[in-house]
Amino acid sequence: MGLITNESYDYWRISDGMVRKTTTEDDPLAIKRVLKKDDGSEKTMYEQVNKGISGVVDTVEIREGKYGRQLYIGITDGAERFFLQVPWESPYSRTFLERLPAVDMSKDVSIMPYSFEKDGKRRSGVALYQDEVKIGSYYKEYSEDFTSTKHLHGYPQMTDGMDSDDYKIVGVQQMKFLKEKVVDQFPFFEKDEPKKEPTGKSDKKDDLPW
Repeated sequence: MGLITNESYDYWRISDGMVRKTTTEDDPLAIKRVLKKDDGSEKTMYEQVNKGISGVVDTVEIREGKYGRQLYIGITDGAERFFLQVPWESPYSRTFLERLPAVDMSKDVSIMPYSFEKDGKRRSGVALYQDEVKIGSYYKEYSEDFTSTKHLHGYPQMTDGMDSDDYKIVGVQQMKFLKEKVVDQFPFFEKDEPKKEPTGKSDKKDDLPW
């Protein structure tokens, strides 16, 4: 006789370059965080905080909710199941989806968000590692000195001469492209050419601490 059970999953999210889960003050793994609201008031919350999460990615979908459109990534690690919630309009979703078609979906992958300041700019995103090799973007190719970028497989590209409005338009086009080519087709990506084996070379000069 098969049992019908109420399945319960761990829900995590990416925020400030870390993987976080809301918990309670009495949780021995809880870390206290105080957030300032727009009105100047403060909100105290307790979280479990990790620098990454790993397992087999088995679900990628978009959900609309209280906090707007979110990317939900389902991850299985043995008998454990997790969901990683990522804001859709964020560099975390963009960089994850740009790399996902280059991942072997039958194997574990480590998802490592980052966020740091460099040259006065905030750099945020998600690095993916598989078999201890960093996975590069499927849709971007960088020059040896990282001064130029070539977009591949029809991925919309920003060009010289564009103003801030143009950048916003291309950004929306890129997310629409990633929804149609990656999210809607998961895990059967339409690829223009056979996937190359990872070389281990970073596809971006991101100065990550790992």
